Amino acid sequence: NSTEEEISEKSIISPLSPYGISKATALYLCRYYRSAYGLKIINPILFNHESERRTKEYVTRKISLTASLIKANKIDKITLGDTSARIDWGYAPEYVDLMINLAISEQNDEFIIGTGSLFSVHEFAKACFERLDLNLEKYLEIDQKLIRPTKNKPLKANIKKVNSVSGYLPKIYGKELAHRMVDNDLKTISNV
Repeated sequence: NSTEEEISEKSIISPLSPYGISKATALYLCRYYRSAYGLKIINPILFNHESERRTKEYVTRKISLTASLIKANKIDKITLGDTSARIDWGYAPEYVDLMINLAISEQNDEFIIGTGSLFSVHEFAKACFERLDLNLEKYLEIDQKLIRPTKNKPLKANIKKVNSVSGYLPKIYGKELAHRMVDNDLKTISNV
């Protein structure tokens, strides 16, 4: 529930869900043990991280899998909610590599990990469908029941701090992320 659009390590933590509260609690516990006992604790604060292994309950995988199934003539439409939602989506393997490097480094701090870029659900879907030479609009159906009653503010990661200590810059996000996911799904369903 931040008033800032770009979230840094100095942003006020104000969770809006039990999941967010649990993440904030873990962060505060780590801060306590780092301060009270001098423990080496790295706190990576990750923005959305996606990959080919994401389950189909998540919108990115729902889109990549459904686009592949449409391409394979197994289904004929994709149903989504608010496609205008803009999200800082990065590639999970990059985040894991970065967390490992931070853990084995001399660092003992908190780090925002994301891309610093926003990509809408519609842009992600369009990238998947275009990768398969399909026109998203021909297959897209919007279901009002899938639209959340409260609209989340688009938040993006400020990665200046992690970049300054590790040189981290995201390589796979936006269209490249969409392409990787849809390529994997098309290959997987083609082998079934």
